[in-house]
Amino acid sequence: MILLAFERQVSSKTIMEERRDAREALSDEEREQLDFDLFNQYRGDRPPKDVDEIRNLLNEGASPIGYKDEDQTTAFHFAAFHEDTENVLEMMRGMTQDELTLENGNGWDALNIAAAFETKGIVDALLVVMKRDDVLRTNPNKNAALSVFHSASRNRETDVLEALIEYVDDDDLVNTFLTLQDANGFTPIFTVASTNAVPVAELFMSLVDNDVVLLPEKNGRNMLQAAAWKGFGEVLAVLIDKVGIEALGIQDSEGKTALHYAVRKEQPEMVDFLLNAMREEDVALRNDDGHTALELCTIKKFTENVEVFQKHGYHAHAGDEL
Repeated sequence: MILLAFERQVSSKTIMEERRDAREALSDEEREQLDFDLFNQYRGDRPPKDVDEIRNLLNEGASPIGYKDEDQTTAFHFAAFHEDTENVLEMMRGMTQDELTLENGNGWDALNIAAAFETKGIVDALLVVMKRDDVLRTNPNKNAALSVFHSASRNRETDVLEALIEYVDDDDLVNTFLTLQDANGFTPIFTVASTNAVPVAELFMSLVDNDVVLLPEKNGRNMLQAAAWKGFGEVLAVLIDKVGIEALGIQDSEGKTALHYAVRKEQPEMVDFLLNAMREEDVALRNDDGHTALELCTIKKFTENVEVFQKHGYHAHAGDEL
């Protein structure tokens, strides 16, 4: 209902014109004060004010992007960050395309902020009014997400991603975005290895080819290795269903397999999961330092991990530290 009302008001442009006229009638000092008063609604951790108060400030001539803090963040950015959908939509009714796409000092615009924080109402509204090129642009700023798909992949649910996929309406183009690597070598789908978002992982696996799942980031890890290191067994199971257990034997740039990553800390449940899944020849693989995963456990004295290996019939050799 909120979005439908927004669409009706956008088409008339009446509110934009009225707010522009009100702003033009103000002195510079009056504009600055109103802009600061609007921004101040979102200062610190205070919740935003009632939508009527925000609307009154806007109707008096306040600009959602008029006041910027030291990080070049505006009231509009903060409203998106606070997932304040109703007030964001109210601000948008008087904003131009350039204002809607304004980035803060770290390169984040409101669409990417809303996508990252899974505020679908704001994303839906911005998709209605933003130019397609602005929605689908890539951002070279290393402090920002490379694309809106990279932002949305941080979520634990699929609502925003599904909205973006529907908006793009082109399977090849969607696949292009899902395979884009940022400065750290992360594709949007790589993020699920760090978030343990099973629904998102399942959605991505239905869209991409196996080779995309196995793309390493700049430090040489693939998604399976990252998930094993984090201890995310549910996501790892989704990835294995996609690429097969043979992928657990892939070694990174330092010779480490998913099992080597799992035993870098005491996490017997993940070790047990991997030993149930992996082929014996992959369990025996050595990293570039010449160590198997079991040998790393003994060296680090991770006794719970060692006990899991023993349960599966793998035993430390005499002379290994324990």
